Amino acid sequence: MTLLMKRALRLKLTKDHEIILNPGDTYNPERADVERALLEKGYAIPVKPADNVEPVEPPATAVKETIELKPGTFAFEVMSKTLGCSIWVVPEVKDKAALRVRGKATEAVIYTIDEVRALKAAGVDGDLLKSIHEIKASLGGELLDVSKAKQAIEAKA
Repeated sequence: MTLLMKRALRLKLTKDHEIILNPGDTYNPERADVERALLEKGYAIPVKPADNVEPVEPPATAVKETIELKPGTFAFEVMSKTLGCSIWVVPEVKDKAALRVRGKATEAVIYTIDEVRALKAAGVDGDLLKSIHEIKASLGGELLDVSKAKQAIEAKA
């Protein structure tokens, strides 16, 4: 069975062979006990193969890098085709400093997961997303109310 990793894991398969699995990776364990342990401990979820699936274009975003900031807390560098650049996504505002201390994202714009969710929920995409991103890049800070930002930018257009 193919599994989709929810959490990062270093898996030692033999004395001389280990693999590192990151969130979003797929893994097909050869041993049933490994599969069962990954599922029971919440490290992965099963992925069912779909019949008659047609190829699709690559996603508009792709994870470039994953960093564990502290045990169980990850930051992701994401390449956005829409924005034409990389952004970093962290769980909470306090995690931005931890990412920068590690020498990552010194010039990049950092979003929290809540900001990304709010942008998606507000239906922000394309040119509007680029405008919001440019403002965040120049001013920094947090997006407090995406719907108000969306209304303000659309009013100027």
